[in-house]
This record gives sequence, C-alpha cells and structure tokens, in this order.
Amino acid sequence: MDFLEKQGVTLYFLPPYCPELNRIEKLWHLMKYTWMSVKCRDSKTLEADVDDILDNFGSKYKFEF
Repeated sequence: MDFLEKQGVTLYFLPPYCPELNRIEKLWHLMKYTWMSVKCRDSKTLEADVDDILDNFGSKYKFEF
C-alpha cells in the first residue's frame, strides 16, 4: 500500500452495490430512459438501438460524469 501512495495512487473502497457512485449505472439509466423511446422491441431491434447509441456516443449522445 505504501508503494501506491508514493506513486500518488489513492484507493477508495466502495460499498458492494452503490449505483449512485457507479458511472456505468448512470449511463445505462440515461440510455434506457432518455435516449431510447419506450416501445416494444425484439432482440434485433434492441441490439440495433444500443449499437446506434454506442456508435454515436460522444457526438449525437453525450454524457457528463
């Protein structure tokens, strides 16, 4: 642990499940409830919608941490 501190690394221990501190949880929430409209999807449509978001992430779809 001393080696890491000397390198300027600080470890923060999080609870086992803490979605408000997990950035990916916030991103999935935004994808599901803002970027993807509520509609009935089959697996191909869902995959296409998610692919569109991931392909255009940073340009069409933006997320700030």
